Amino acid sequence: MDSEWLRKKLREIIKSWPDVRDEDVKEYREDLIDDWKDNTSYKLYRYVPVNYYNIRNIEKGYIHLSNNGEFNDVYEGIGEVDYTSLKCEQKIALSKMANVCCFTETNSNMLMWSHYADSHKGLCIEYDLKKLSESSDVVQHLYPVLYSDERLHNCIISDLADELIVLSEELRLDADHGDFGAVSNILPLLLCKSNH
Repeated sequence: MDSEWLRKKLREIIKSWPDVRDEDVKEYREDLIDDWKDNTSYKLYRYVPVNYYNIRNIEKGYIHLSNNGEFNDVYEGIGEVDYTSLKCEQKIALSKMANVCCFTETNSNMLMWSHYADSHKGLCIEYDLKKLSESSDVVQHLYPVLYSDERLHNCIISDLADELIVLSEELRLDADHGDFGAVSNILPLLLCKSNH
């Protein structure tokens, strides 16, 4: 199965967001898993600088997940919104909404070597996902990034931020938490990046 076809299919699904729900995006997972099964090798790469933490992660077999608020694009993971209209606690909640690790399908991109691997002095780590089981957390939470000239819109980002604040407090208190609309459907936001 052609991975470009898979990305095109997911782009079509996400275009209708916010009407699309996480379940819709997760249906795409079946095609991705089939693609993963059909290939003898399924390699992804991650460019990193050489430092204690990255070497230690390799030694321990860990993958570091960054908070979405730590990306080099502060608006990544947030749709088209007047960010200045958000309250401080809403911005903090949005910056902690998910933990993410980004990979690429190539190990020879000069820009990636420059930006993410300490100006060509770092490492490009190869991950062969075929060595993992289908049920592994990595395989089950793997989605492609979709690049677009436009940010997702029609999202009431302040509602999402308010739900995140309530959910965070309920989790902190170890309380039962109810169903949330926007929080339950954040995958489309996290999968889209600017073409720039």
